[in-house]
Order: sequence, then C-alpha cells, then structure tokens
Amino acid sequence: MKLIREQDDFDWTNNTLINPWELGYDLVFFDVVPTRKDVEELIEMVLTSHNLNRHNKKAWSKTDTRNTIIRKIINRANFKNRGVYLILTDDKLLWGSGPIEEEHNKINYSNLIETNLTESDEWDWARGSVNPWLEYDGIIFDIEPRRDEVNEYIEMALRTRDDIVNKDSWTIGRENDINSIINYQKKRNHCILGVDNTSSLAYSYDDIYFRNGRLIYYSQLIGMEPLMESEDPLQWIRDTQPPSFKDAVVGQTYDITARPLLLDAIRECNDSEEIYLSKRAEVIDKGNLPYNAIFCNLEREDKVPTLFLEFLDEDGLDIAQFWVTEDMVQLH
Repeated sequence: MKLIREQDDFDWTNNTLINPWELGYDLVFFDVVPTRKDVEELIEMVLTSHNLNRHNKKAWSKTDTRNTIIRKIINRANFKNRGVYLILTDDKLLWGSGPIEEEHNKINYSNLIETNLTESDEWDWARGSVNPWLEYDGIIFDIEPRRDEVNEYIEMALRTRDDIVNKDSWTIGRENDINSIINYQKKRNHCILGVDNTSSLAYSYDDIYFRNGRLIYYSQLIGMEPLMESEDPLQWIRDTQPPSFKDAVVGQTYDITARPLLLDAIRECNDSEEIYLSKRAEVIDKGNLPYNAIFCNLEREDKVPTLFLEFLDEDGLDIAQFWVTEDMVQLH
C-alpha cells in the first residue's frame, strides 16, 4: 500500500517524494530503479531535517562524492540479485548493498513515489541497462549477447572510463569488433570485453590480458545466474580450456605445468632454463615430429604429437619458444 501524507503536504501532480525520515523510517530500500532526482532529494531530506555527524554531513555535501554515490545506487538498483539502500544510523547517513543483517524500520522506495512517473533526465541510459564500468573493469560474455547490447556496453565504457587510452580506435571499424566478440563467444562459450592490463579497451577469449581487473558475467548483468559462477570469474575460462595436446588451439594461451622431462630437454638442446619456470604459454604451431627432433641427442625417432610454445613470464612477456611433447608439459 502506498503511503499518503496530508493533502497540503503532498502534490501528486508534481510527483512530490514522501519524506520517509520524518515518518520514522531509517532505511529506504530501492526495490525499483530510482531517478537521480529522487535519490538527491532523499539525501537532502536527511541533511536538512537531522543533526548528522559533522564529518558525515560534510562528506555528503561534496558534489563529487554525492554524485558518485548516486551513480552507484542507480547502477546497483538495476541488478536483480543485489539490493541497494540508504540508511540513517545513529547520527550518520550511509548507503549500502547486499543483505541487510540488522533490524531496521525499512520502507521500499516504490512506496514513496507515484508509480506512473515519466520523468526523463540524463540518467535514462543507466535505468535502461546496468553500467558495469562504474564498478568493474570488464564483462565476460558467458552467454551470447545481442549486437546492440555489445555496442551499448562499448559506448558505456568509452563514456564512463576516463582511463581508456585507445578511445579513438573505437570510432571506426566497430562493426567488425562486435562481429568478433559475438563469434568468439559462439565458438569458445566466452569472450571478455574489458579494460586490459595496458588500460586499453579490448576483447579476447584469453584471460591473461585482464588478470589485473575485476570482471562480471554478462548473465549477471541481465539478471540471470551465471553459467559457471566462482570466486574467481577467470577460473571458469581456464577450466573450459582443453587439457590435451590434440585439442590445443593455435593462437590460444594456456596455463601450463612443466614436467621434469622438459628441463632435461631444455638442457640437452642448450636452451633457456627460464622456460621451465613458466606457468603460461601460447601455442604457435602444432604437429607430429620425431621425438629426437624435440629432445636433442636422443636416439628415439618415433613421431609424437608436438606443440611449438611461446613461453610467458608472470607479466605475460615472452621468454622463449620451444617445441614440446605431452610428457614435457601439461595444459590446463
């Protein structure tokens, strides 16, 4: 049921917001996506009607701080599986999201507003789709997106993230990029669009370029449960990678475990022992070669499955290239 105030204190035609703080409520839960104007007004209501802690009031009075919080509230209210709220506790106004553990005199935002509001402002784009770039560095497309959605996420990134260094490169040829993102997702069941380790907006099926960032599943953005949720979103990608040589893909990068035989082969071939310390490698080529073409000076001549790997260090930089066999390196 919607709360009704005295007629002279509430004008339906002006869509006046009910003041929950005057009615004894200490928590407003945003069960529907609010307008920027309403969040701003709820904050002002507290600042003008309650004696807040001096430092807390000063923080809310800063325009940049307040605008940042309002953006986050609107963005998080778009998530179907995450709540967001304003709370008045002791002498402080705070905001939060997620489960509310303590007992509070709570009211839903939808009970404070007229349900047929049609107000439009510069925040309409945020109410239409969740803007992940306010809190995350990239999106894992774990299910196939629409073309217009991919384009919208690209636009959001370019508009939201000031740290992107290659914005100009996205002004032309974007249709081809969108095609590639969708094709990668179809073929590999995932594709990452994100701000990579060099602060460029990029996309790839390889997680190595995004290991320094926070990622979110696309399925979560549209209110679905992720297909393979884990504490580390990138782990799902690693888990889907082929475990054997015959399934390895040229151009793909894998986590690897070096076996003792690899060190013996490196030494026999007088190559860099740094290769043996690598935990990551890219497949440059593959084939069936005589074993002694890989393990130098060995008499064994039978042909075996082989991979030509570019071994990488912990920063993703090249160490050296070396042919290997299945008993030298395990892929993950």
